[in-house]
Amino acid sequence: MTIEGGYILQPRTWDSSPAAHYPPVVRELWFYLLRHVSHKDDEICKRGEGYFTLEKIQQELSWKVGYRPMTYSKPQLTKSLRRLRESNMIATPKATHGVFVRIMNYDLYQTPANYESNDAEITKGLRRKREGNALKNDKEYKKEERESEERENRNHTSTEDHENLSGKTEKPKDTKSRKSQPKPDFTEGKTFKNPGFCPAFCAGHWQDWCNRKEAPYRTQEVAEEALSLLYELSRGDEKLAADALRDAWISGWQSFKWHFKHLEEQKHQYDHATHQTSYGNNGQSRHGAENLQWLESHT
Repeated sequence: MTIEGGYILQPRTWDSSPAAHYPPVVRELWFYLLRHVSHKDDEICKRGEGYFTLEKIQQELSWKVGYRPMTYSKPQLTKSLRRLRESNMIATPKATHGVFVRIMNYDLYQTPANYESNDAEITKGLRRKREGNALKNDKEYKKEERESEERENRNHTSTEDHENLSGKTEKPKDTKSRKSQPKPDFTEGKTFKNPGFCPAFCAGHWQDWCNRKEAPYRTQEVAEEALSLLYELSRGDEKLAADALRDAWISGWQSFKWHFKHLEEQKHQYDHATHQTSYGNNGQSRHGAENLQWLESHT
């Protein structure tokens, strides 16, 4: 069976690179560009190059939250392209009505021969070494298994002897691990503590947030407490709450509180600037007019 569409290669060294910890929008855009640049020279682009538009990228990287389609904004994509360019992962020569992208070191990372040895003898030697290690590991595993069974038999025998001597039967200790808690479920029809959001919001935005978090909530109770905190911070505004969850997921945050903290900082800066303007301009004008009125009334 042949898989249509070709393939791209991803080295394991990606996990140890700084780019592996970039925000989700940057990483998703990077792999999108890898998949869509030309894999061979043609009349327009060379190998590792491609021509894109922000509108097409928005459409092809879109997703749904419930029934609502979501897309990255153009500023997000522009900033992500700039970050990839500053990391020397791509080059973006000037182009009209679009973005021309060149993947740096494309031939190095997308050539299969660079990931394997071309020497047949070395390949055979490595294969024999792997098979020998696998056989050795299998023998060691069987040996450990036999020793474990022998220890269990000895412990069982000593326990029976102790019971026969004492005439009492000791209750076996429960060595089973605790059952894993069920994952938080806020779908419609389920019973949960709702601070005031509509069921559609809980089943859509909040359930998606619980499923997508890299560090998920441990229990249903913890997730319900977080939902109550979201209701308190957003003051029941479902649009504001949905924006907070979306920004937290896109930015790779583990908490939506950073969104509200950022809004509070912006409001504080705005209030401070407004206060300075009022004190510097309007205040002086108002007091000057009052002085003139007082002089006119006492002349």
